[in-house]
Amino acid sequence: MGGVAGADPSGTGQGLTAQLGPPARRLGRELRRWPFDLTINSLAAAAWCPSLVRVALYRLAGLSVAWGAGMAPGVFVRGTTLTVAGGTT
Repeated sequence: MGGVAGADPSGTGQGLTAQLGPPARRLGRELRRWPFDLTINSLAAAAWCPSLVRVALYRLAGLSVAWGAGMAPGVFVRGTTLTVAGGTT
């Protein structure tokens, strides 16, 4: 018989992610981070990205980076608690 899409077929009350276990949870975390990683660790980290644009992308992503900060290309950012003061190189 057909069921409701997304319903728990096992009747245990667990969602699909809980049924699939740790690999599914890890995949979910990685997919949620994808927009941040694409913006910050790909676009902003590129050598061709001007410093002012790099700082603007960091600020748009919620990072506390002052406009005068000299952020070099190639920086990998893992979390959102980065703070960089103006004049920092």
